Amino acid sequence: MSLYFRNSTNSTIQVAIFYHASRCGFVFVGQTGILSTWYRLAPGQTREVVTGNVGDRTIYYYAESVSRNLVWSGSFPIHVPNYNFSGCWIWNINGYLCNNCRRVGFKTLNIQRGFVNFTVNLITNSAQRKTKLKNVRMVLPTKRVKRKSKLNDRKKLPRSQ
Repeated sequence: MSLYFRNSTNSTIQVAIFYHASRCGFVFVGQTGILSTWYRLAPGQTREVVTGNVGDRTIYYYAESVSRNLVWSGSFPIHVPNYNFSGCWIWNINGYLCNNCRRVGFKTLNIQRGFVNFTVNLITNSAQRKTKLKNVRMVLPTKRVKRKSKLNDRKKLPRSQ
């Protein structure tokens, strides 16, 4: 009974997850839960990120290619550390206290009751979306960031006549 992420891209991907956990206590100011960063997946690799029953749970995730030109993001903002971290996290406080953090938008993943295993498959092409499995979610990047080439950064000089 676990949650897996699969990298079906040609790039190395890193994934961060956040989910509520009663062992982290209750906070009046914000939501607490387990934050785990950064699971690294090579092209074609599948990795377990949550062990245990994931059915009937909401888990938030954010993924990006190492070069950050592919991003799978959503509308739930969390400050995350730029280093590997796993533990209790107060989503709207810890990030402000962290010197080496950045704010990213997490996607919401609502997993139905009864699933023993669930896989999020990170893809880059809509042709890869075809699956009849109900416990697999194929996810396209929310944005592709194009890097400016150095040629475009040069100022154009006026033509001499």
